[in-house]
Amino acid sequence: MTPAARGHGAGRALLAWLEHHAARAEAHLAILETGVRNTAALGLFTSTGYRPVDRYVEGRDPQINRAFARSLIHGAEPGQADLS
Repeated sequence: MTPAARGHGAGRALLAWLEHHAARAEAHLAILETGVRNTAALGLFTSTGYRPVDRYVEGRDPQINRAFARSLIHGAEPGQADLS
């Protein structure tokens, strides 16, 4: 996204759309990943209830990548993430 396009809610709207369709497909958990330098994504994920989780793909470098998860079950606490 270009700097001029930031801050207008497009990322938040896209994330809400993805979560809605994932929940309709009976997904129980959303897992997102971004790089440590992507402060916009890190802020969006934490502000929408995502919580940091351990890497979920072998070989991901925790010095570079950050994973976040959030329950898609209505009424669950935002930080409830079960990766099992």
